[in-house]
Amino acid sequence: MNLTDKTILNILAQSSNAVLLFISSIILVRYLNKTEYGTYMQIMLISNTAIMLMLLGLPQSIYYFYPKVLNRSHFIFRNILISIFIGMIAALLIYVLKNRLSVWLNNPILSDYGWLISCLVFFRSLSNFREPTLLSGGQLISNAISALLCNFVFYTPLIVAIFFFQSLKILLLILLFSSGVEFIINFLFMFNVFLKEKKSKCNNNEISKNHQLTVSLKKQLCYALPIGISSYLGIISRQFDQFIVSVYFAPKDFAVYTRGAMRIPFLSSLPFTINNIMMPNYVASYQRGDLRSFFYYFHRSIEKLAKVNFPAFSFLFAVAPTLITFLYTNEYVDAASILRVYLGLLVIQITSYAIICRASGKTSFIMHATMISFFINIILSLLLVSMFGAIGAAVATLIAIVVSNFYLLILSCKILNTSLKKIFPWVYLFRLFTVSFIASIPVYCLEYLFTSGDVSQFLILLLDALVYFYCIIFLMMRQGLIYEDDIELLKKWLRFDVGYWLRKLAFLR
Repeated sequence: MNLTDKTILNILAQSSNAVLLFISSIILVRYLNKTEYGTYMQIMLISNTAIMLMLLGLPQSIYYFYPKVLNRSHFIFRNILISIFIGMIAALLIYVLKNRLSVWLNNPILSDYGWLISCLVFFRSLSNFREPTLLSGGQLISNAISALLCNFVFYTPLIVAIFFFQSLKILLLILLFSSGVEFIINFLFMFNVFLKEKKSKCNNNEISKNHQLTVSLKKQLCYALPIGISSYLGIISRQFDQFIVSVYFAPKDFAVYTRGAMRIPFLSSLPFTINNIMMPNYVASYQRGDLRSFFYYFHRSIEKLAKVNFPAFSFLFAVAPTLITFLYTNEYVDAASILRVYLGLLVIQITSYAIICRASGKTSFIMHATMISFFINIILSLLLVSMFGAIGAAVATLIAIVVSNFYLLILSCKILNTSLKKIFPWVYLFRLFTVSFIASIPVYCLEYLFTSGDVSQFLILLLDALVYFYCIIFLMMRQGLIYEDDIELLKKWLRFDVGYWLRKLAFLR
């Protein structure tokens, strides 16, 4: 199996997390009231934020140091111990601060679940180290399998249990049990890589000039800490809107906000999964000084991501009110405006803007960009929330991400000694975005005609999707925005002559 196929498998496996989260949210909003669902989302917000804040950037350092050390078994084992230690510290801090968190987030119920959140944080600490370890070790299939297993183990019991238990406490206990099983799965897969490296020839004394036997924890921390500090600020910056909505509004309002500020299944994990898999190629090309090869990988990944993200943005922006109402009932229709703001991230996230800084080892630049995002987000959130309500927090988050990513883009140009004009395939992106927007115009017309009537929302969305699919395929084929290798890849995975039908739909020979 080639790298492209393995990458697709990993994308699908990683996307299962967003898909299952999406499905669970659709079900939970129908069985829990807004206050209970808001409390559940606050618990997930606290647990996810706590463990990410304690990582110190160490998971990202694995991508950089793994190829450089010969005694990889020692390196893996040390990271396993570090992840467990981090989980223990994070869990302890959450338990100590449980009362403060409940007051700060305007929800007294949270203090009753302090012990549960602490256990959840501990069990999930290992998951952030599993992926970089398996990907760096070339275990792409194992990473896809482990990601798929963990996602199903974590969400499936919760989705099934909601049909039998409408008690938030019971659902959270089931979630805690699932996270314990997830911890075991992550440990077994990482330990398996440890055993393979222990037996491999990489642990002998044949040390090449480009490698070292091991890497000190101090050196690893020096590389990781700028990323870690960036992560702290980045996590707070990206989730500051959710925290500020929790502080200024009731849990039921927070529940509505989270349904707009949601991850789009499959799309949310694409740029990070692709760039993490391509990271060894970026590092190797940069170290060789082969910028031609570097730009080839970089531009191709951007183009392929844009072919998915730009059409998705245009379509979802057009159908946002109908989609929110269909998925989460009329009680959550106000989330449509939040969703439209968050969809702007699809236009931006066509690459990982920190990838060049990571590949070059200049991780301090990532910290600077994150600090910019952090302060812009805080200032704008406080200002815009007071002026426009909850949607102001979403707008502030989007602006902060745009500014920090542009800053990273400028720094990347300096690192590679290239111009802003050459670092991105701008012409291709402009053509694709224009085509995506034009294809959405008929969808706006359909929304205007049918949403005020008694037509089923499902039928409206289905008709919208069919019309948009035809329009975007027709325009992309006519403009030559779908390449032959795209068609060959689709043909390989879908098992039929995709090119023939695409040309037929576009009236091309």
